[in-house]
Amino acid sequence: MIRFSHRAPGARKWRLTRTSALILAVAVVGAIGLATLTSVLNRRDSHRLLVLQAQDATVSIRSLLSQYQAAMSSIGSVAAATGISTDRLRALSDENPTIQSFSEVAVLKRSAGGEPSVTVVKGNPPMSGSTSPSAGIGADALARVAAARGMQVLGFTGRGASRQLALAMGSPATPGGYTVYAEVPLPDGMTVASPFPHLTIAVYNGVADTSPLLFASTRDLPLAGDTVEVFIDINTGTAVSRPAPGQPVLLFVVAAEHSLLSAPEQILPAILAALSLLTGGLAAWAVQSAARRRDLAVDTANHLKEKNE
Repeated sequence: MIRFSHRAPGARKWRLTRTSALILAVAVVGAIGLATLTSVLNRRDSHRLLVLQAQDATVSIRSLLSQYQAAMSSIGSVAAATGISTDRLRALSDENPTIQSFSEVAVLKRSAGGEPSVTVVKGNPPMSGSTSPSAGIGADALARVAAARGMQVLGFTGRGASRQLALAMGSPATPGGYTVYAEVPLPDGMTVASPFPHLTIAVYNGVADTSPLLFASTRDLPLAGDTVEVFIDINTGTAVSRPAPGQPVLLFVVAAEHSLLSAPEQILPAILAALSLLTGGLAAWAVQSAARRRDLAVDTANHLKEKNE
């Protein structure tokens, strides 16, 4: 409680007026309200910036998918045009940088009955029979690859540093009943640089962060804090808002390490709260000073009146 005193005889003790107290209370409530409101708006604006940056960051993933799709489609087209000429397919592999990044490549020809024929273009893909359980794509690898429609991520083969991502592409992306199988080296626990500073990313083969992880920019998973999820259609390479059941998609998760707003925007809540308190304090001081001067004048008049009597 603020008190003012006057040492003249008969002077009253000065206390904080109700008006001043009300002004200070309103200033405190206003400061809390302004700080809360601007903090909420800042979080909303920061999330909007994160959404925009996440959409920009998907360009690199979509571009990589497009390269793989084009390379595998070229293999299927050459196979259909040449009747699976291994010489032409291997020449294409030597000329195409994306195909060179594949460690294993095979072309399958579906037949009306019986198992499809397999032509190995590069490496030693697991297409000659059942695979070991550790291969990741399962013992029915041949049937799964032959049944592929469009582009699909089948899973992983191998473990640890020798882990590879298995891809398959079938009709309508490849003509003539041909299916292309390829493997891309993707060591377990592989981390990549984030396309944007202050952002961490993770890419999953599925619709949830419990799906198999393809790669991430950090080992601290799942990503926490303010995050954005973007689904990327594997066949079209486009972002989709809500994938249909069974639709092959990649889940691209982006998280901000801290607020994406500028420093002035981040301290805006504190600035507005301080201004509210300062304004309220000055208004209360003005009201209190006026009341003090009035009471002093009354006390002085009463004191002089008593003295003259």
